[in-house]
Amino acid sequence: MILQILLIGPAYVIVKQTTAEFDPVLLQTFRSTIAGAVLAVVFFARGGLKGKKLERRDWFGLLGMSLSGMVVNQILYLAGLKLTTPANSALIYALTPMLVFAASIFWLKTERGSFRKGLGVGLALAGVLVVILTAPTTGRDAPNIPLGNAMTVVALLAWTYYVLKSPSVVARVGAVTATAIPVFIAAAIFLPLGIPKFLEADFSGVTPMGWFGLGYVSLYNSALSFFLMAFALKSLKASQAAIYMNAPPIIAGLFSVVMGYDEPRASLVIGGLLTVGGIYTLNSARQGAKRRWGKQ
Repeated sequence: MILQILLIGPAYVIVKQTTAEFDPVLLQTFRSTIAGAVLAVVFFARGGLKGKKLERRDWFGLLGMSLSGMVVNQILYLAGLKLTTPANSALIYALTPMLVFAASIFWLKTERGSFRKGLGVGLALAGVLVVILTAPTTGRDAPNIPLGNAMTVVALLAWTYYVLKSPSVVARVGAVTATAIPVFIAAAIFLPLGIPKFLEADFSGVTPMGWFGLGYVSLYNSALSFFLMAFALKSLKASQAAIYMNAPPIIAGLFSVVMGYDEPRASLVIGGLLTVGGIYTLNSARQGAKRRWGKQ
């Protein structure tokens, strides 16, 4: 999970630069197809489904993972990031642990609520709201920040469902299968949508940075990242994984300022500090609860 954090932190800025040169649907078609080809090598080198008998619930689970995490989440993430800034997109995704934590209490029944956990959630939410509500409506390569933020929120909901449902599927079918098959499904969905855009596109104006970004988001952001997430979710609860994944938005915010997509305004600093404080409070409350229950 630490490796996942270090690699995904700069991704928001890299993807932002790439969306400026590629249509979101075409970009996602490239991503899912390239990632699918890479994962196919790994998947079939390990025997594919040989010796595995997937039940109906496994196939439905894999389909749900693909539609939520790799279709709805990814296309709205790209389309939203094209309109908003990397810092805004990253901080919206910082709401993941709050949604996962709430669902773990009221839906999955795998977590216990407490005042400190609620305080952590509240601090993180306040931090995100401070940044989002004080952000300008336009910015560098960000023509409609409110619309981009709204699209990113919907992407977040799909991603939260992916984080919640993935552990049970991974436990049944394994990390490789739970990564490869959803990507194959996503590639099959996007290919018919992306081919017409590919035929219409003019690639003569794509810069070396654009091609680098395409390779980065295809090989890491769409393949290795999901693979690492699948392995992490195999040993962590969904809410634990979500807490760790709150670190990349902080890194992304710093990169966004350094690259000039966001100004180093006071609200960005205050919001970031509140979010970090919320992460720490929520995490320490969970660890304290685990130790108390372990003694009983």
